[in-house]
Order: sequence, then C-alpha cells, then structure tokens
Amino acid sequence: ILLEGNKNIDKEKVKLDLRVGKILEVNEHPNADKLFVMKVDLGEGEGNERTIVAGLRGYYQREELKGRKAIFVANLEPAKLRGVESNGMILAAVTDDRKEVVFLKPEKDIKEGNGILDKDDKPEMINYDTFSKYDLRIGEVIKIEKNEMEIKCNDKIFNSKMRADAKKNDKIVIVINGDEVFVPLINDKIMIVPEKEIKEGTRIS
Repeated sequence: ILLEGNKNIDKEKVKLDLRVGKILEVNEHPNADKLFVMKVDLGEGEGNERTIVAGLRGYYQREELKGRKAIFVANLEPAKLRGVESNGMILAAVTDDRKEVVFLKPEKDIKEGNGILDKDDKPEMINYDTFSKYDLRIGEVIKIEKNEMEIKCNDKIFNSKMRADAKKNDKIVIVINGDEVFVPLINDKIMIVPEKEIKEGTRIS
C-alpha cells in the first residue's frame, strides 16, 4: 500500500511517481519570461538527468534554486513548453492569489531518487490532464490518537492511519479523493511537507 487513508487503495491504482530530485542547473527559458529550464537529478544515474521546465521566474532567483532538493512528478509525459521539452514537473504549494509559491520537501533529508513508490514499480506515464484530477493539498494534523491522526483541510476533517512520525500542528501534503484522504510517504515512512509555513488547504500544482 502506497497511500494510506480511511480505506486502502491498490498499488495499480496509484499513478503518481513522486520523487525527491536535486536541481543541478538553472537557466532562463529562451522563449518565455516566466519559465526556467532546469537540469534535475532524479536518481536515475549519471548522464540520465532530466530537463524540467518550471514557471518559477518572478518567485525565485536562479541562484536560489541551484543545488536545492524538491519534490517532482517523475512519470509525467514529456511536453514541449515554448519549444523546450520538459520531462517531469516540480511540485509546489501555490496560494490562491498566486503571490506565493512554496516548495515541497521530504520531512527528513534523503537522497535524490527516493519516492513514494517501491523501487521495482514501473508506473505508467500520465498526461497533465490525468495529473490535474488529483487533488493535492496542504493539510494540518490537528489530533493524534493511538494509530490514527485527524487532518484538517479547509472545512473538512479526515482520519488517516499513522505511518509516520507526525505531530500535532504539522503541515503535510495530502491527496483528497472525495471523502477520503491519502498521505503520500517517501520510502513508506517519510512525509512530504512544505518548505515553510503556508495555510492549510493550499492547492499543490
């Protein structure tokens, strides 16, 4: 089981390959004022680094991005963005007014390439439309009791099984599916969290 919630879901139903990646190089997109072109190590071996295009100009400077780790969708189909092919997507929490973009990170420092899937899993590639059907949000842990925790997101309260070292008031990444919540865990134990304080309920894209 990869994502835990009120009900378990089968591995084959999980289509998100979320991984820790390290940004090695950052360049300005030659044809777009709001885009960076990044070289990212997703743990696939030397020479297999990926080119990923991200709309982060205006939020971060190049020197702020180089060398930092973040969470990426690794099984997104390649797509050309203003003439440059992007092979994946960086995830961030974005406020409704789009004035703030906050990176996501593993709760504990961990080597790039680690993710929520087992090493042997070969997830199918998905397009952006499929990805956008997942409702990823920032949730807040409001109660912990025995092996369960309550998570608040906007006006809803969800119950989730405990499989990580969560504490009350922790802000964590969750995936909402109707009345269920799923908590993606790196290597089955490490939560994904925002890099700095941000309101619970904030959408991740």
